[in-house]
Amino acid sequence: MHRPPKEIRTVRYAFNPHLTSQLPPSAIFQDVHRVLLLLKSQNDGNLKFERSAEGYYYLKCELTGMGPDDVQFEIEVCRIWLLKMHGVRIKRISGSALSFKFIYSKMCELLLL
Repeated sequence: MHRPPKEIRTVRYAFNPHLTSQLPPSAIFQDVHRVLLLLKSQNDGNLKFERSAEGYYYLKCELTGMGPDDVQFEIEVCRIWLLKMHGVRIKRISGSALSFKFIYSKMCELLLL
């Protein structure tokens, strides 16, 4: 699961300093996977995630079982444009903004970057 891809995507985005690191992308991806497993156990298994065909360091996630507050989001480990750093980009696709804010803040808190 943590085999490095041939290349990593470089993106420009407003990044959070808690979600950036000079660690290699494979180490960051392992930490993201660890945090997702921890959040899944805390949410009674209602957090589902899977790798997407778009890239190796790209995960599609879904938090269900919360009624109207279900949320879908994506997590990507990418290179930050113009910097020699890697970051974790977390983007809400659909669902409740409050649920996404909860997941986003938990990810920032639990990631060890």
